[in-house]
Amino acid sequence: MYTLRFAIEPYSCDVRNATDSNNISSAANEVVGCLGSHICKYGGRTQRLLGNSLLWGDVITQLPSGVLAWKYGGKIVLCTCMFISALVTLLTPLSFETNTDLAITSRFILGLSQGATWPAVQTILARWSPPQETGRLAGLAYSGSQIGVIGSMFITLFCKHWCEGSWPGLFYIQGNLSLLMVIICIVLITDTPAVNTRISVEEKDFITGSQRNRGLCLVQNGDTVPWRGMLTSFPLWAILASHTCGAFGSYVYLSCTSSYIQRVITDETNKNILQVTPYLGLIVVILLTGHIADHIRSTDNLSTTSIRKIFNSIGELIPALVLIVAGFLPSYQSTIKLTLLIMGASLTGCVYSGGYVVNVIDISPQHAGIVFGISSTIASAFVLLGSAAIGESIDVEYQGNWEILFVVTAAIYMFGGLIYLVFGSGSLQHWNTTPCTTDHDETHGPDDIVSSAATPTTGAQGGETCASLPIDFIEDVHT
Repeated sequence: MYTLRFAIEPYSCDVRNATDSNNISSAANEVVGCLGSHICKYGGRTQRLLGNSLLWGDVITQLPSGVLAWKYGGKIVLCTCMFISALVTLLTPLSFETNTDLAITSRFILGLSQGATWPAVQTILARWSPPQETGRLAGLAYSGSQIGVIGSMFITLFCKHWCEGSWPGLFYIQGNLSLLMVIICIVLITDTPAVNTRISVEEKDFITGSQRNRGLCLVQNGDTVPWRGMLTSFPLWAILASHTCGAFGSYVYLSCTSSYIQRVITDETNKNILQVTPYLGLIVVILLTGHIADHIRSTDNLSTTSIRKIFNSIGELIPALVLIVAGFLPSYQSTIKLTLLIMGASLTGCVYSGGYVVNVIDISPQHAGIVFGISSTIASAFVLLGSAAIGESIDVEYQGNWEILFVVTAAIYMFGGLIYLVFGSGSLQHWNTTPCTTDHDETHGPDDIVSSAATPTTGAQGGETCASLPIDFIEDVHT
């Protein structure tokens, strides 16, 4: 999915003096050469529309897709949006050669389809992740977005150097790869372990057994989303604040790092290698964080809340301090500044498998996709509204603009990180518990309902609930 996103992320004729605020990868810079006159024929305003139309589409579908994944399962939502993304990518060359309106529309549709991706992934992860392995599995999933960016860079370079600049080839390769992934997902993915026929009985028992008392139930007709409980939940608002501030900070980091590399590095080979470095750093940090967080969690030395707050602070508060230092370094210390930017960008990966991103599964596995949809909608909108200011700041040579941008971004980072420190929680929330009968418990397969070890209890509103553990709204429990 992320190879498709970054295949057409930038639309600018001159990378150094770009008017589009979305030039954040070397793939972006190389695509300019591939698209050639098809992009340069557009004016600055149209280029910005092309750049932002994907983000607008992305904002619109985050929350609805979370609700759809909750009701119908994450698999159908994920495969559908991947299929639409692949088709739109394959038709992109035609849309650019036809007219401007069609090009913008194709971008917007791509954003609509890709906005549904992560809420669907969160829904699937919540049903497949044992609590003691959530970080590791989430790390594998979230690192895929960074791998997609790197893949897009290499495919773009391939098209430029070995396809004689044939820019349509970029979209045909990535579109067909996405179609292949759709087929793989349809064949291999199931919404829950209970209905999967490819895993062993032992593995199925292990996953389903670990999911007991987490409120994971099949959604039935008449079930409703606990909107009131969600919107009055301090832990959810902490995730929202941290997600919004973190997304803005990450955008600044990647935008500024890419722009700075373009300014100070002259050798094309070194430039391409350095453009990949922040994403490689993110992959390493995301994977390591998931393993470390799960290991600490398994020892019961720290609560889930403490673990999430520690890694979220590493992923937001430390990058904030790095930004302040980098912003005030003199221009002649370019090597140190670039090193700090790459290091800070890499550290933001801690929030994926150890901080607020995976935390949505902790507080509400039953509604993980919806919770993520809520926070991601606000975060994406905030980044979109601030993208123009970011673009103006990094596209000028004046050092003071970078200093101002870095200080403001650091303040935003700190605000989100501190809000999460105060109000964040790793506890299962009371509104996660969905009234349901035992035969609708997702941790039971069709053949073992009668012999289930889970003992349903009577809920406050009558009926039976799959969750029987006491849940504290604020204080954390060891999981």
